[in-house]
Amino acid sequence: MPREKALTYGINSLSDNELLALIIKSAYKDKNVFQLAQEVIDAANGFCNLPSLSYEELVSIKGIKDAVGDVPLVLHTHCTTGMAYMTLTKAIESGVDVIDTATSCFSNGTSQAATETMFYACQQYG
Repeated sequence: MPREKALTYGINSLSDNELLALIIKSAYKDKNVFQLAQEVIDAANGFCNLPSLSYEELVSIKGIKDAVGDVPLVLHTHCTTGMAYMTLTKAIESGVDVIDTATSCFSNGTSQAATETMFYACQQYG
């Protein structure tokens, strides 16, 4: 199994599927953890593209939310291109559990969106 293989031969010995299966940890009803991991990889068009999956795309894979259980979905982004506020807003609308922000004096640019701005936006959205 992946955990034993990684402990014996190192993490680099794992295939993309085995590495993601190790992260997911559990199966869902009629799918084993390797099938579920492969569905996620296929949905992203490859392991390296996993960060490009939207929240909706990820949770649309049957069994992924059940497999990870109560592990919160955390979104970490930066303001480098100026899109962080919209990204965070859409993620909140989609059901992300936690967003990373920074206090206003340290925010924006290559940092995260301002905590105060996102707090105000969340209050306005209800």
